[in-house]
Amino acid sequence: MKKQDLGGKVVEMEEPDLVTVVNEQVSGNSSEHIDVNVPKTNFCTKLKGLCFRNMNAVRRVSVEPALLVVMISMGLTGGVSMQFVQHRIFENFNISTSGGGGGCNVTANLTEAQKEAQLEFNGFNVISGFVGGIPALFVTLIVSAISDKVGRKLPLLLPIVGMLCGTSVFLLVSHLHLPLTVLLVSNIVFSFTGGYALFFSGCASYVADTTSKKDRTFVFALLFTLSLIGSGIAGIAAGYWIKASGFNPPFWLAFAMQLITVFYLLFWVPETVKSTEDVLTNKPKPSTASTLCQGLSGILNVAEKGRRIWLLLALSVQFLALAVFGAINSILTVRLLSLPFCWNSVLLGYFNATKPFINGLGLTLGTRFFTRCLKDYAVIQIGFLSTIAMLIVICISTETYGMFLVNVAGCFHALPPALIIARMSKLIEPSLQGALFSLTGTIESLANILGPFILGLVYQATLNTFSLAVFVVMIALTVVAMIIVGILMLIEGSPDGQKYQEFMSDSEQDDDMIKSTTSPNVGYDE
Repeated sequence: MKKQDLGGKVVEMEEPDLVTVVNEQVSGNSSEHIDVNVPKTNFCTKLKGLCFRNMNAVRRVSVEPALLVVMISMGLTGGVSMQFVQHRIFENFNISTSGGGGGCNVTANLTEAQKEAQLEFNGFNVISGFVGGIPALFVTLIVSAISDKVGRKLPLLLPIVGMLCGTSVFLLVSHLHLPLTVLLVSNIVFSFTGGYALFFSGCASYVADTTSKKDRTFVFALLFTLSLIGSGIAGIAAGYWIKASGFNPPFWLAFAMQLITVFYLLFWVPETVKSTEDVLTNKPKPSTASTLCQGLSGILNVAEKGRRIWLLLALSVQFLALAVFGAINSILTVRLLSLPFCWNSVLLGYFNATKPFINGLGLTLGTRFFTRCLKDYAVIQIGFLSTIAMLIVICISTETYGMFLVNVAGCFHALPPALIIARMSKLIEPSLQGALFSLTGTIESLANILGPFILGLVYQATLNTFSLAVFVVMIALTVVAMIIVGILMLIEGSPDGQKYQEFMSDSEQDDDMIKSTTSPNVGYDE
């Protein structure tokens, strides 16, 4: 007899029962015989069992530390690489990049060399963004969908391997003074490994596997909070570190953090997807293409259950929320560096550092307390109202202290994307969570590409006539998202809306199943 810890409950098990159960299943037909090979206990199995023995907290803390570390490393590499590219381009034109507040220079006072350098820098950023964004759309869609069959380790590890390759390329370019075009190789590699969208979808799928429905909303909000805090920590550290030691030390730290995360995910985080059916029946594993088609068709063929329109509307809300979210960050930075504010890099660094901390605090507290007395849709609407309030403050503020109120007014504007994803996760069956998050990850990548690009063109076109027009457009898009959320509320409140409550209901049986399938001693693939 062997005692096994299943989420805090000790259950006595007998290992030979696996063969007995299979023989009982086929006892009705004596001509059939299934050979079952019970895995032998080896050193790795004993080591993993020793690490996870009596550790009930593993179910509650698993991918969250990895997400925080990855966001810190991405914050370091992203911000530092842009400054490195600017430094190298301006150095080629014999232009000094020291000092701040250059954004307030009048265009007419710029030299021809400065104009050419700025154009080259902007062009490099545009090309880098598209090269690093488009392939990730398809990779995220494919890998997240097949993770329902092959496991969650693939979407978690693949992007970090891409980060390691990209960080290594940057270090080579910096130490060997290679051409900047080599940096595009790192963006291509990172994009073809899925990037942040794939990693976050892997984390979301893992959380959906290991949490009950009643806890899922808060845990998804926690993931978004860790993402924001990680980028904020990186924003504070990177600027001072570059000034003191140059560009290379932050990248060496990021390389070490990414390498540690790989080992953490490999040996510490248990797998949550294990296909025992194929082992018991000796069925051949389906191909990647068939697995992808099955996952996506399972998501798209929910019409018979009346959920296709609901899902499409929810994805539309996610796209609008993330598009506005990303565009605000990029356009507001340009506005703060220009007239009438003329902020320097230090003041802008403090603003960008406080923003994720305030948003993360509002997201965590808002999810924890608002959802206790309000429904999810009401909390989502509060988040959109906070976004509108933030955009209004941006439009009416002309002083520095007024712009710092932007973060206070928008403290809840990260609520909608977190809660709408949690709502979709509750509606989709556990076997299709990976396929769902392949769609949400693709929508996130698309929003991060199109949102800043299209709204940035609007800002550029109206800069000399009505520079606040882009923020008015953002308010209009937020209102559209609020109307769609209202439609979702009407759909669930209709006579046929009982089916949604049935799918989203959280029972004690579901919680027990989650606890048993996410035991620290279960789910390892040798």
